[in-house]
Amino acid sequence: MLDQSRMVKINEDKIPALLDQVKAQIGESNLAYDKWSDWHIKEPKNFTVEQVTTFCFVVDAMNFCFWPDNPSGVFEYEHITKNLEALLIKDPQFFTCERLL
Repeated sequence: MLDQSRMVKINEDKIPALLDQVKAQIGESNLAYDKWSDWHIKEPKNFTVEQVTTFCFVVDAMNFCFWPDNPSGVFEYEHITKNLEALLIKDPQFFTCERLL
């Protein structure tokens, strides 16, 4: 699929330099990531790998295609993830392929 891309190309020669840069930033503590639980499922070990994986696919799909015109102006990534987490807790079967169909 990448070889059919017209607008985006990956310069494979630059990947090692990028990895070196990221490693250096991590080593200098200039690169930090928020904890998964700050933005997603607080206790992912309470769910199956399939449930967490499907949760991630649903979040990604919604994050890239669904941003309603919310009159309050307040609707952010964490609203999607925390509401989907609440749904997963309330109805663990929701995040099955059969139910998502």
